[in-house]
Amino acid sequence: MGMKEPTDDKIKKFWKWCGFKVILIKESFATKEHWEIVASYGDVIWDGFNLGSSVDLNNLFEYVVPKELDYLPTYRFLFDRWLEKLEDYPDPALALFWAIWEVKQDERG
Repeated sequence: MGMKEPTDDKIKKFWKWCGFKVILIKESFATKEHWEIVASYGDVIWDGFNLGSSVDLNNLFEYVVPKELDYLPTYRFLFDRWLEKLEDYPDPALALFWAIWEVKQDERG
């Protein structure tokens, strides 16, 4: 069906849609180039060299799902979308990512 792995651009857009900043930290004498995802209150919730590794169940359930539940009719709505995606994406984190992506796309019309 759809793409298996989201591109870096889609991952950046996803985190931004969910209210986070995605920052590329440039290499300097003290650090290697890497990504940071920052919450609106300023805390770095994730950092790493591969933006794709930010899409894991821990991050999605800790930071994204609770926010999305504020906008969805029921928890079951998102859960059902996730189950549908699990048929196409055996990785549960990717399935949840694409389920939330679709919900966000629907919100945007």
